[in-house]
Amino acid sequence: MAEGPPQRRGRKVAAMESARYTASEVCRLAGYSKVTLRRRISAGRLPKPVDRGREMLFDRQAVDRALGLAPEKEQDGGWTSV
Repeated sequence: MAEGPPQRRGRKVAAMESARYTASEVCRLAGYSKVTLRRRISAGRLPKPVDRGREMLFDRQAVDRALGLAPEKEQDGGWTSV
């Protein structure tokens, strides 16, 4: 069998591995439409996009915190006293 050209990584795969979410990814995570996403940003319930090029990009950690997906940080550095 002849092999085809090597498979390139799709934009979606590359975006999921980055430190940012696209607007579509935020909508999918939160279950929002794009209109609701914009309303939540305007109301201050979600962070503003960090880049508004072709598509809005959001800081992954900020979105995770806003949606309650980020684990809570331990206040004492994670050590327990004995």
